[in-house]
Amino acid sequence: MKRADFMHLVEFPILSQTPMSLCIGVFDGMHRGHQEIINTCVATAKKHEWQSMVISFDRNPKTQEQEKERKKLQTDMQFEETLRNMSVDNFVIIDFSSDFSKLTAGEFLNLVCMMCTVKTMVVGEDFRCGTPTSCAGPGELQEYLHQRDAACMSS
Repeated sequence: MKRADFMHLVEFPILSQTPMSLCIGVFDGMHRGHQEIINTCVATAKKHEWQSMVISFDRNPKTQEQEKERKKLQTDMQFEETLRNMSVDNFVIIDFSSDFSKLTAGEFLNLVCMMCTVKTMVVGEDFRCGTPTSCAGPGELQEYLHQRDAACMSS
């Protein structure tokens, strides 16, 4: 499994021509729902001979203020080992900074689509991206990806 920084892949899009099944989430403790999302992502990639990518955050965007005091359910090393065992090809970390938090849903999704050739995106039913005033959930994500001949799968 390859590990990369999100903004580095945006600046140096070495995977831009790589067909990708990807999933995005906080994945803060691999419960069954998270496992289902990642397993669906990997299975879809294998079925179509694409690569798989898990995109996650260095800290939970919803609780970034409290995150300093909050203990993680898994260490970063344990999480990466879990992803390796699930046969994930690429693991991408977003450094969730105050600047990053100001991206609209469209801006964020454009960056994702610059990194690779998105074929399908698997997200949880509670997935949201973008600022509160420009938030996108699974429905808006489906519309966005449809315009780019890609699909959104919600678990």
